[in-house]
This record gives sequence, structure tokens and C-alpha cells, in this order.
Amino acid sequence: MARPVAGPTAAPAHTPRSTLVYIAGIALLLTAIASSMTMALGHLNAITVPGCGKGSACDQAAGGPFGKIPLGFTAWPTSFAGVAAFGGLLAAWMACRQGVPPALRVLLRIGAVGSLLLLAVMIHGGYLCKYCVVVHACNLALVAMVELLSERAAVRAALPLAIGGFVVATTALAVAESTTQGRFTREQTAAFEDSLERLRERVSNPGAQSPWQEPQTPGATGDGGTSPISDPGSMPIGLPDSVPIGLPDPPTPPSDGADLPRTGTSDQNP
Repeated sequence: MARPVAGPTAAPAHTPRSTLVYIAGIALLLTAIASSMTMALGHLNAITVPGCGKGSACDQAAGGPFGKIPLGFTAWPTSFAGVAAFGGLLAAWMACRQGVPPALRVLLRIGAVGSLLLLAVMIHGGYLCKYCVVVHACNLALVAMVELLSERAAVRAALPLAIGGFVVATTALAVAESTTQGRFTREQTAAFEDSLERLRERVSNPGAQSPWQEPQTPGATGDGGTSPISDPGSMPIGLPDSVPIGLPDPPTPPSDGADLPRTGTSDQNP
């Protein structure tokens, strides 16, 4: 008796819950990427990040002990790591329409621990970067949603996509960082050479105007008037009227007659 040949396994149907989790996960990951990218572009001096001026919470977070990841030969900004990590997760998430595989769940849990640690550091330090808070809130919301609502599925491509997305994003950011550093070095070198050339001109021609001083009209003052030194005829000759001339007055004698010197008249009674 011939045994029936099994047909191909049908793909699991998309339930309303899985579709909702899938769309919400994309939205959370895009929000986290946008917030991390804003901080990364600020580090590259490509944009001025609103609300992240000198001394702000964002500035303290970027310059704090967890603002950069030491890699031995360099220090990698945490915002760069966030862009690469969430970019890799987004690439993997696109393949998880039917559910989230165990390997991706482990990566999400590790990320949740990192978000809790960084939030605790900011709270303890007294600064809460709003962009960082958005990133960590999206990450924690995604992990909670995956653990409570998402279905399990064996998606073999999820982990390779996550690693590939992370590598591509990291490479792009490394190139951007190198380009920015190279441009900054060239600008500093050009400014130094220009200052050195001006200094040489000043030394070779001592009577010339200093290159660091603005030219001024001879005899001009700050209020637009004319200095008295520029017009010799206007200089006063002699002493002003308020200066006393002559010897000082003699001291005034005391008014008590008993202290005056006596004459020949006797002071005895007749």
C-alpha cells in the first residue's frame, strides 16, 4: 500500500495580534533609531541638536562615563552604538512577521538590561537626556511587547540580519567619524599655518600694524572724538586754575588768652 506524500508545510497564518505587534515593533524601532541618529549627528557636528547646548542634560550624558564606549585605540560614542544596534534589530524584525525567534528574544533582553543600566546612571547623576530617555523607553516597550504579546517562530534569517545590519551601520558611522575628524584636522592645520604666517610678517616688519589688532585712525578715540595728543595746539599750557599757588597761611593762634605770652604788667593786687 503506497504511503501518501506529505505536502509542503503551510506558513502560519497572520493573526491580528501578530500583525499589530509587527507594526508596533517597526514604529518603536524607527523612533529609537531617529533619536539615536539625532545624537550621533550632533556628535559629528552635522546638526545643532535642539535642547542639547553646553551644560545641558544631553551634553552631560554625552560627556559622562557612559557617553562613550572605550575600545582600546578609540572611544566609540554610545549614540553610534545605539544607531547600529537598533538598525540591526530593525533588519531582523522585518523577517519576524509570524513571530519572534528565541535568538532575537535573547538580544532584546540584553538590550533591555543595558537600557535599565543607562537610565539608572542618568537618574543617579541628576541628568535625564530627553533623546536618551526616548531611546530607552522604546527599547523597553519593545521588549515588554515581545515577551507578553508576540508569538514564537523559527525565523532562521533573523539573527544573520541583525548582525549584518549592525555591521553595515557601524561601518557607515566609522566612515563618517573618520571624515569628520579629517576635516577638523585640516581646518585646525590651516588656522595654525595662517597664524604662523601673520606672526612671521609681524616679526619681519615691526612697524606694521599687528595682525591681531584692528586698524585705528590716528588720534581717534573710542567715542568718535579726537585725542588731545593729535592736536598740539589744544594741549593746555601751565597749571589749571584750581591748583593753589603761593605759601600756605600761617597757623591761627589759640583763642584762650591765658596761653599768650605775658607782658611787663604785674598780675599782683595793689
